[in-house]
Amino acid sequence: YDPRNVIKLPDTKLFHHNIIVRNLSSDEMRKLQNECGIHICLGTSESFGHYIHEAQACKAVPIIMDGAPMNEFVGGDNGFLVKPVDKKTHGFYSDYIASRDTFYDAFELLQEMSIEDRKKVGEKSRKVYLERRKKYEETSQKWVMDILNG
Repeated sequence: YDPRNVIKLPDTKLFHHNIIVRNLSSDEMRKLQNECGIHICLGTSESFGHYIHEAQACKAVPIIMDGAPMNEFVGGDNGFLVKPVDKKTHGFYSDYIASRDTFYDAFELLQEMSIEDRKKVGEKSRKVYLERRKKYEETSQKWVMDILNG
């Protein structure tokens, strides 16, 4: 990827940091996604979870907001949940708001893990993604066949 598109921040004990400052090509983005072992997915609301599924597909450890429907994709041993301190409901969806402290709580749990254990969480995350994808493919094929066969 073009290094002019990414600012590399100093490495810490826990992470190396990248800040993307320009639009990246699909290939550049895919390369960065697969290089990063931790994906922070702290959207305040979500409908389908594309960026969460991308993290899981890359064997990354997802860190997501603990609110529906995001927490339906991650929990237990396949990622970390950030507890919201506030929830604002707007008709059919809700926005979940985290504080710096609740965000850091998730990172403290992550920091206590060895690199090997983090890799295991990433592998479990990938497994959950593949299982969910297989079920989706089977279900959508059945729906199409039901429609075609009337």
